[in-house]
Amino acid sequence: MLRRHHRLTAVLMWAVMAAISVAGFAAFEADPPEPPTTAAGTTIAKSMLVGAVGTSDALPSVQSESTTDPTASPTTAATYVESDLAPVAEDTPPTPTTVAEATWIPPTSVERWRPLLLDFFAPSDVERALRVMWCESRGEPGAVHPTSGATGLFQHLPEFWDERSAGAGFDGRSAKDPEANIAVAGWLVARDGWRHWLASKSCWDR
Repeated sequence: MLRRHHRLTAVLMWAVMAAISVAGFAAFEADPPEPPTTAAGTTIAKSMLVGAVGTSDALPSVQSESTTDPTASPTTAATYVESDLAPVAEDTPPTPTTVAEATWIPPTSVERWRPLLLDFFAPSDVERALRVMWCESRGEPGAVHPTSGATGLFQHLPEFWDERSAGAGFDGRSAKDPEANIAVAGWLVARDGWRHWLASKSCWDR
């Protein structure tokens, strides 16, 4: 009986010592929990703290760290791209340059007939009439074409002269008569335009 009591006491002592050893080993080996190192971890920890405490005292600090300033302007890649681009000057179209048309000064040989031209041509046709006269006869009332026989200041063809001079009111007048020649030319232009002098157009239509 006494031997059994000693054996039971030894077993109990061993159990107590083993429990004390395990508890001491766990106390030395267990590392303290590391504090959260991220913003998310901090937020979770504080939220857990709020739940543990049961109050909303920690909410302001949590909200201040998790919210962003709504007034802050967003920075995007497009912002940097636009700011880095150098302004490009627009191409300025070249200023059109105009070359003034050379004013034709009638030679004296034709200019002397201007008063008669004003009598039988429309004012808008006088300058062209001077050019045509210059190209046809150089202003010589007695000029005759060696081949066609065209005569006078505007080189009227002989086969049409009688009919046309009569139509213009100068029946019986010579084609070498400056007034009659100019009068018939003015009458033809008023009726048909300048088509009777198309053969020399490259000379006078400039």
